[in-house]
Amino acid sequence: MSYVIKEILECECDSEGFITVSFILDGDEDDTQRCIESGDYYYFAEEDASDKVEYFESDWFESEDYNEEGFKTSGFNFVEWLDYEHCDEKVMEFINEFYPTIDDLPLSEKN
Repeated sequence: MSYVIKEILECECDSEGFITVSFILDGDEDDTQRCIESGDYYYFAEEDASDKVEYFESDWFESEDYNEEGFKTSGFNFVEWLDYEHCDEKVMEFINEFYPTIDDLPLSEKN
């Protein structure tokens, strides 16, 4: 079942991509809100920026930097993306992508 986000009430995101967002859906009672806490906003941002080279280190393709798990680091500058791209519209896109149906969303809570 699809849904429409009526309004983003509050949104906080740290430099690691952990986001806390409270919002109202069209059709929810006026005195309720939903809240999502997720570490997936970083991955959403990285995918969103994948065609924008300005958010990746210029020498990343030649880099041999690997993280503790042995995977090559992405070279993605999340903080810069956050400064220039992050907005309510992007947050709504994130929610719609990672929570595709109303059943995937947290239940509404009274304010």
